[in-house]
Amino acid sequence: MTSHKLLVFTDMDGSLLDHYSYSHAAADDLLATLNALGIPVIPNTSKTRAEIEHIRLELKNHHPFIAENGAAVFLPKNIFEQPPVDTTSQGDYWVKTFSKSRAHWQKLIADIGSAFPNSFLTFEQAGIAGIIEMTGLDHSTALLAANREYGEPLKWLSSEEQGEKFFDLLQQRGAQILRGGRFTHISDICDKGTALKWLVKQYASLNESATAYQILAVGDSQNDVAMLDEASYAVIVKSPTHTAPKLHTEKDKAANARLYHTRACGPEGWVEGVSKLLYQLDINHN
Repeated sequence: MTSHKLLVFTDMDGSLLDHYSYSHAAADDLLATLNALGIPVIPNTSKTRAEIEHIRLELKNHHPFIAENGAAVFLPKNIFEQPPVDTTSQGDYWVKTFSKSRAHWQKLIADIGSAFPNSFLTFEQAGIAGIIEMTGLDHSTALLAANREYGEPLKWLSSEEQGEKFFDLLQQRGAQILRGGRFTHISDICDKGTALKWLVKQYASLNESATAYQILAVGDSQNDVAMLDEASYAVIVKSPTHTAPKLHTEKDKAANARLYHTRACGPEGWVEGVSKLLYQLDINHN
C-alpha cells in the first residue's frame, strides 16, 4: 500500500479495552506494529480528555484524539504546528469543539428530570463512589471519568416506556441521546463521525501529496455507528453484553467486504478485526 495512507479510529470500552477489566494487553503487540508502520491509532470514544490522556501514556500513543462522543477533537501542537480554523489553544493542543458545555446539559437534565423522580442516575449525582460501583473502575480512574467537559452520562433505572418519554423531552430541547455499552450520554448534536471527518481533513492538509486516506474504524456500540458509517473499512467488535450495532451503510460495506464482525470480544476481537482488514489492504503487519 504505497499510494495512500491509513488512519485507524477506535472506540475504547468494549473494543480496544476489555469490557470488564479495561485491559488492552491483548492488542499491545499489534499497536506497537502499527506505530512502527507509522499508522496513527486515534481514540474516538465517550471517554473524557483526562481518561484518554491517561490511556495514551500507557499505550505510548501521541496522536490526536476525539473525546466524549465527538464533542471535541484534540490536536497535539507538535504534529499540527499551525492552528486549524475555528480551534482554540489549550495547553499542548489545538481544540475543535462541537458541543456546548457540560453545565448546559446538566441543567437541562435537572429541569426535565424533576418529572421523573428516582428514574435515572447521572455521573454528577452518583459521585465518585457511585461511578466506581457502576463501572468497576478504581478510584483514580473514576476521578478521570468524572472529569467531563461537554456532556453528561446517566444510567436509566426506570421502565423503557418512561425512558422514551424522558429522552424525547431532552431531544425536543436540543439534546442528542447516545446509547453506549454502559450508559446513555446526553450532549449536543455531535457524533464520532462528524469529528472523524473534520480530523481527516486536518490530516489531508498536512499531506497534500497523499492521493487519499483510507479510514479503518473499530467499535462495538450504537454510539459508534456514525464513526463506522464514515469509515472506508469498519470492524464491529463482538460485545459480551449487547447486540451488534446496525450500520446505515452495512449492506454496502458487507457487499464490498469492507465490514467485519469479530468472533472474539474486546481487545482480542480488536486484533482479529484490524488484522483481517490490514490483510485485505495488503499491509504487512506480521
